[in-house]
Amino acid sequence: TNLAELFVFDHPEGVDVLVDKYGITHTLSDLQTPLTAYNMKRENISDQIAGIDSLIYIGEMILEEDSPMETIVLSFPRPVGTDQAKLVINGKNSFWLDYLYGQFYGLFGDRYNDWSEERKDASESKMRKWSIDQGIPLSVYIEKDDKWEFADYFHVAGPMALKKDVLSLDISDVETANLNIKLEFGYFFWEIDYVAIDYSRDLEVQQSVVQLNEAINQNGWDVADLLNSDDDHYYTQSEIGDFAILKFPVPQLATDFERTTILHSKGHYEIIRNPEGKPDVGLLSSFKNPGRFAEFSKQRFLKIYGDLHR
Repeated sequence: TNLAELFVFDHPEGVDVLVDKYGITHTLSDLQTPLTAYNMKRENISDQIAGIDSLIYIGEMILEEDSPMETIVLSFPRPVGTDQAKLVINGKNSFWLDYLYGQFYGLFGDRYNDWSEERKDASESKMRKWSIDQGIPLSVYIEKDDKWEFADYFHVAGPMALKKDVLSLDISDVETANLNIKLEFGYFFWEIDYVAIDYSRDLEVQQSVVQLNEAINQNGWDVADLLNSDDDHYYTQSEIGDFAILKFPVPQLATDFERTTILHSKGHYEIIRNPEGKPDVGLLSSFKNPGRFAEFSKQRFLKIYGDLHR
């Protein structure tokens, strides 16, 4: 990790604040759940995504003849003359996707570490395109002129905790009375708890960026100088159980305002694997094709499911 800081927002009561993947701050004051929500089997899943609660949509067991891509089609009321919409989700990636990555890495056999080193030189745009083509991020489509047009995508959130996220969508060329949105992702790759839309204009908020006072690691050392700037100096956690306790000063709260605090951090991790044996070159080459990772997921899941129900 080479950066850890707090974004502190003071804002009117009853307003939520989120920062999107582009670093743009959005206020949410009029969230609306969809009029209808259907999965690819045309089953109504409105109750599962209507609130931030214990009900979560985890996808359907798609059969052999079906596509390996899961879809959720949502219809929202659209005020006349509205040209922008903020799409809000609360979701995360599944532990199944995490398991699947392990299966995929195992296909490299004893060539895994060589491939991992080579991959570090791949361009970010190339890796992002491959990921989207495989259904790993949560892709967003808008219906325009009876066709689905790709609009944007939500970054992967990892499997450990649900994350609330937002995307701003340009709907100026949508002419229908309702706003129809499709979410698309690979076979059991995402768990969706909540989806809503907000047409309200972003309000002005008081924002401050707060740097660390100290960051004490498991050895009692202060590593704050490694975390206070976006630079080439990294705080490295090289052993299981390494930790740092971060302390920040608290800015004075503006009168009659509520506060939202978001931890902003930057860094990366390396996946440590030691698979053995020869690489499965034939199968690995197929992953150059769009959708192959989702197909791989479906095949593995149905194989396990079939073995358990013999």
